[in-house]
Amino acid sequence: MVQQGMNEANRYARRYRWLGEAVNSFVNESHSAILSQARGQALNLVASESNPARTTITDIATNQKPEHILSDLKIGNSEPTSPSLSKHQ
Repeated sequence: MVQQGMNEANRYARRYRWLGEAVNSFVNESHSAILSQARGQALNLVASESNPARTTITDIATNQKPEHILSDLKIGNSEPTSPSLSKHQ
């Protein structure tokens, strides 16, 4: 399956190919390449080495109260109040 879309503001288009003979997972190495003229920092959460980050994100999203997450994300809060954030430091 191919999914595509465009960001109207910056006119960047994206196209995603989901599953197929060469793709076995939606979340782990689900693409073979990224092509873009735009360059910048990106967080590739489908890379195999990002598995610990995916696990942490899932843990935080499913086990923490939103107000604790928001509090921990405030600039200058160096000591997380959420237990799952503390264990992943």
